[in-house]
Amino acid sequence: MSQHSGALFYLLDHSGQRRVPHKVRARDSRYGYALHPRGKGNDASAAEYSDDLRRLVEAVVLEGHGVRCRAGDGPNAGQLNTLYLNGRAVRGYWLAPQYHDWVRAAAQAPLPPSDDDAALIDLTGADKPCIPLSAITPTDAALLQTATHAREADGAVLVEVAQVSWPHPHEPATRWVTVTRLPLSAEPATVDAARAKLLRSRRYFGVCAECGKRHLRGHMFGRDLCAGCAERVLQVRY
Repeated sequence: MSQHSGALFYLLDHSGQRRVPHKVRARDSRYGYALHPRGKGNDASAAEYSDDLRRLVEAVVLEGHGVRCRAGDGPNAGQLNTLYLNGRAVRGYWLAPQYHDWVRAAAQAPLPPSDDDAALIDLTGADKPCIPLSAITPTDAALLQTATHAREADGAVLVEVAQVSWPHPHEPATRWVTVTRLPLSAEPATVDAARAKLLRSRRYFGVCAECGKRHLRGHMFGRDLCAGCAERVLQVRY
């Protein structure tokens, strides 16, 4: 069972950083999401501990409870504190669409999925890729080789990414999409930087909150869980 709700529910602060509820253990051995009534601060004795996702969502969204959250990627990565949905630090929450019925009566609706990446990758400063090639993980290195490529056509270098769809169960279909054009005179380092920068595009890739690995969007189950982890954690069957 997952130790956090990142694949299905999280808070978002004003800087855009995700604050993911994590399960914790109290000194008296209670375990689960620590749900703190407003006004009680971090008093563990006053907190309710639950490992039920629906109880977590209802307590935070409908009842105004705080919850112990860990900051995701960003300047405060790893920071653990108690946050409230209507507190000064939080601007909203994301909830997997299949659970929106749980918050139908809420004063604040879930935030829509973020897809703010441009259809064409902005190559301003592309010689400094978002993920330095020297620091790329083995998983990302494999994705660079299998999910992106560059080719010469129509008097330009076309940087392309694979898009995977599933017209039939167990039968994926892949098509290549051009995301940017570079001049034929582009240096190899510039082409490599453009491909590496693609890995940061939420339009084409997602990072699984469970295993922490990057995957093509077509290999994700929803926004924040890869298909493999969905099968293992949520018992999804394909």
